[in-house]
Amino acid sequence: MQHVAIADFLRRRYVMMRSAFMNLRRIRRHVSVIPLAALCLAGWRQTGNGAAAQPGERIMPSYSPELIQTMRAALDEVMTKIPLDQATPGIKAHMAEFILKAAAEGQTSYDALLSAASDNIQTILSMLT
Repeated sequence: MQHVAIADFLRRRYVMMRSAFMNLRRIRRHVSVIPLAALCLAGWRQTGNGAAAQPGERIMPSYSPELIQTMRAALDEVMTKIPLDQATPGIKAHMAEFILKAAAEGQTSYDALLSAASDNIQTILSMLT
């Protein structure tokens, strides 16, 4: 009888732990999406209109594969200008944001995108000190 009680206890414990693990996975999934919420609000910030997009209307800009490669190259280059001990994922995200903003404003050359991020390196680094 005692073995049955132990087995039942272990089964309940397993179900409880599995449930907790699944909840943790759901939370992690949402945490990774939260930074993208700012992009969804980009249209509202530009137009001042909080209304939902019309069917078929693009909320986020679409970029060609070539421009995406150029933006990546500019990001990689600007990250080489940041001291290694300060080159965190957060700093990289800020630099990417400057590059994306410049591209959204029509700057599509490598030099313009690089300049858009490079001009803000000191501002971002000074926020950390």
